[in-house]
Amino acid sequence: MSPKLFLLFEQALLWCAVYPAQATKIPAITTVIADHGWLPRVEGTPTQGRATDATVIHRAELLKAPKNYDYSSGHGGARQSMSPKLFLLFEQVSRYSHFKSFSSDDRFVVVLPCPKVFFETCSECCKSVLLLLAGDIEENPGPDFEEMFNQLLLGQKKIGEDIKEIKESQANFRKELEAVNTRVGHLDESLKRVQLHDSKISDLEESVKKISTLIQSQQEELINLADRGRRNNLIVFGIPEGFEETDADVKKSVLTDLFENRMGVKVSTIDRVHRLGKTSANRARPIIVKFYDYNDKLEVFRNCKKLKGTKISVSNDYSPVTLRRRKQLWESARSDKAKGVYVRLVHDKIVIDKEMYSWDDEKNCRIKLATGAAKQDTHE
Repeated sequence: MSPKLFLLFEQALLWCAVYPAQATKIPAITTVIADHGWLPRVEGTPTQGRATDATVIHRAELLKAPKNYDYSSGHGGARQSMSPKLFLLFEQVSRYSHFKSFSSDDRFVVVLPCPKVFFETCSECCKSVLLLLAGDIEENPGPDFEEMFNQLLLGQKKIGEDIKEIKESQANFRKELEAVNTRVGHLDESLKRVQLHDSKISDLEESVKKISTLIQSQQEELINLADRGRRNNLIVFGIPEGFEETDADVKKSVLTDLFENRMGVKVSTIDRVHRLGKTSANRARPIIVKFYDYNDKLEVFRNCKKLKGTKISVSNDYSPVTLRRRKQLWESARSDKAKGVYVRLVHDKIVIDKEMYSWDDEKNCRIKLATGAAKQDTHE
C-alpha cells in the first residue's frame, strides 16, 4: 500500500487526457450508515466510495470507548488502509474503472458484506443479545476508568490525610501516655514514701501509746507517793488567825486549845505546825499538822466528832489530783445523796450504796470498780 513512484508519469498523462481542465465536484451526501450500541457510529456517503476517517464519529455519551471494527465499511476499513492512493488516482476514482459496483435507490435493498464480516457481525449480535437477556444491562456497560482513577487518587489522598492525622493523634496520645506514666511513676514513689512514713507513724503511735501508758502509770505512782507522803498530815480549818501571829501561837492553838482542851487528845509526836498559803484579811488560812506517829493522827481523827456544831473541821491531807477527783466524785453523787442513799468518800474513791466508784479522767465520769476493790486498802 506504499505509493507507486514509478507510475507517477502514467497517472499524470492519463489525468490530462481524460479530464478537462475544470473538474466537476460531486456534492457529498451525508447519511448515517450504522447506529448500533455494539458498533461505532459511522457517517459517510454510501454511493460515493468508502467512508474516510474524517467521517467516523464516536458517540460522546458512551461510558467506555467501543471496539474499533475495521470491517464496518467494507474490506480494508482501518484508518491506515483507507488513505487515498495519490499516485494511482486514475485507477481509484476514474469513471472508466473496470471494477463493478452495486448502487440502488431502493430503501428495502439489503447489501450483505463478505462472509467473514457477516459471521463476525452475527457473533457480536449474539453476544449483545445474551448480555441483554442476562438482566438490566446497558448497551455499553463499563465505568469511566479515568474518573475511577481520579476517584481512587482522591480516596488515596484522603486516606493518606486520615492516616497522617491518625499518626499525629497517636504521637500526641503517646506523649500524653508517657506523661501519665511519668506522673504514675512519681505517684508510686510518693506512695512508697507515704507507706514508709505510715509504717513509721504506726510505730511512733505504738511507741507514743506505750509511753502514754507508762506516763499515766508513773503519774498514778507519783500521785500515790504524794498521798503516801501526806499520810501523817492533818489539815485544820476554822481556827482564827491573829494579825501578829507566830508559829508558837499557831502550835499552842492547835495542840493545847484544840486537841487537849476540846478533843481530849494529848499529842506529843508533832513534827511541825504552820498555816498554808498567803495571808488574807477576809479569811483565816488552814493549818497543817504533821505527826511523827500515824497512830496519833488516827486518834485525833477519831475524836473529830467532838467538833460537831463548831466552825472548826479536820480533814486528811491529799495531793491536788486526789483533791480534784474527790470533789468530782462528790459532785457526781449529789443526786444519790438527795435520794437518801449512803455516800462516803474513801481516799480517791467514793462508796455509794455499798458500791465503790473511781473517777476516769479520760472519760470525765465515774466508773464502777470490781467487787473486791471496796475491800482494798485506801490508806485512810
